[in-house]
Amino acid sequence: MVFTPDGSFPVLNCEKGMVHLTFSAEFSDDKIAEIKGGSVINAIPDKCIVKFADDSEKVIKGKSSHGSRPENGDNAVTKFVAEYKNENALLGGLAELFPHGECNGKSCGLGFSDDVSGEMTCALTILKTEGGRLHGGIDIRFPIDKTLAEISDIITSALESKGFKMDELDGMEPHYVDENSEFVQTLLRVYEKVKGEKGKCIAEGGITYVHNTKGGVAFGAEFPEENNNMHGADEHISMETFKINLNMYANAIAELCGE
Repeated sequence: MVFTPDGSFPVLNCEKGMVHLTFSAEFSDDKIAEIKGGSVINAIPDKCIVKFADDSEKVIKGKSSHGSRPENGDNAVTKFVAEYKNENALLGGLAELFPHGECNGKSCGLGFSDDVSGEMTCALTILKTEGGRLHGGIDIRFPIDKTLAEISDIITSALESKGFKMDELDGMEPHYVDENSEFVQTLLRVYEKVKGEKGKCIAEGGITYVHNTKGGVAFGAEFPEENNNMHGADEHISMETFKINLNMYANAIAELCGE
């Protein structure tokens, strides 16, 4: 029986599969000298800096969020691509695959969902020029009824159709623990006792420390009604929530380990 405070309450028993990939293509443009958007593959970029051949510069601003929750952010990279799609064939191809505001990868041939894990997410999180090439990075979280191989084949084919080649691809299969197990039901009872409201199992795209641990679930530390700016500026937790967490975990350990 393993739980980690690396997710959300009540009980996170379903974690989507993940694909992180990078791609590139030769890039030459008479007007655009340099592109720099995004810094890490698992976060929605909050700015994209474009330097032009005439030495002018433009900063396109967005809002950062966790890569598994692109709907909570405003992707500066896809905003840039949408604005300059007619300036360059490669940028036009990316604009077709990653329309600004689309979060489920439907335009890439993805867009899957299921009843347990919900809708998948797909985000273009990095775009930069380096060494005469245009480099990009993508964060994908997919439902538990799909496999890493299936998703990888689809996104690879989509990128190749627009003139890009795959550089690196890494991923994880989905993770699921039966909500009817005594372990999960005990955690739900503890949640109801401490929080005073009905507990239920939830699914997310985030990858927790127990993703590859059989039978492991995430139990907190974030509550659904909170916005803690996870993996963003001013990431925080309130003292009130911290105290509730202490109570929650003490009760869970007592229930699971007691006679």
